[in-house]
Amino acid sequence: MLKFLELDHIAINVKDKMDKAYSLFSEIGFQLSPRGYHSLGSINHSMVFENNYLELIGHPKGEPIKRPELKNADIGINGLVFKSNNVENTYNHLLSINYNAAPPRKFDRPVLIKEIEQKAVFETVSVNANVFKAGRVYFCNHITPQFVWLSSYQNHENYVSDIKEISIIDKNPEDIKDRIQKISDVNVVQIDNKHLLIETKDITIRVLDIKNFKEYFRILGDEIILRESMYGSLKLQLKSLDFIRKMNTKKIKNLSKIEIGDKVQLLLKDYNLILEFEEL
Repeated sequence: MLKFLELDHIAINVKDKMDKAYSLFSEIGFQLSPRGYHSLGSINHSMVFENNYLELIGHPKGEPIKRPELKNADIGINGLVFKSNNVENTYNHLLSINYNAAPPRKFDRPVLIKEIEQKAVFETVSVNANVFKAGRVYFCNHITPQFVWLSSYQNHENYVSDIKEISIIDKNPEDIKDRIQKISDVNVVQIDNKHLLIETKDITIRVLDIKNFKEYFRILGDEIILRESMYGSLKLQLKSLDFIRKMNTKKIKNLSKIEIGDKVQLLLKDYNLILEFEEL
């Protein structure tokens, strides 16, 4: 069993609509890294925080899709990625619990640092797709973290500093809990048998069925298009809600905003995703 789970990043699949996604997340106040080109054939932009990051991932418009895990996935969150400092050990553990059949893979993308091209290099190993129907779960080891966590990418106009929660929608939350507990020993807070919180080292995984998701998010929960199994929301920690509160969402297509006490929630309709912003 792995000692703990710690979030590395969350991936949002945008297919071949990367320009549109880049524009939307910029308007919401994120600073995005320059476009990256993975050696696997995908493209990305990252929103880098203190300990983790949010990644837009897709493929070049008009070109063949070289990564089937992206081609076959719905638009929206499609990657819950935990840190690994030893991918081989992680791989062996996943094998031991019958959660993996594919060996680790190594890939890179160019990064321009002070006009000199460097390479950000990654090693990843994935949980089999049939284990978590909501979307991909995998582990990532950054061989060159200094080319990802660059201070010049961390100054977000909306003041976001970290990802603190992700929700998984599933008709059987208890089953999701059991599957995660096979990977690592996590703390579980039971709200009821269809709504529970799984506490990892640094984030909460909120697991709930469609009914509880709609109740939790109230107004926006009725607007989002929900599937039986999917990632539905992210909670983002930030130092001030000023930017998000003042943001004129009427000018942004397919976006809804509501304020509930000390939180602001945005529904990104094009990505079936609710972003919840909460001050430190």
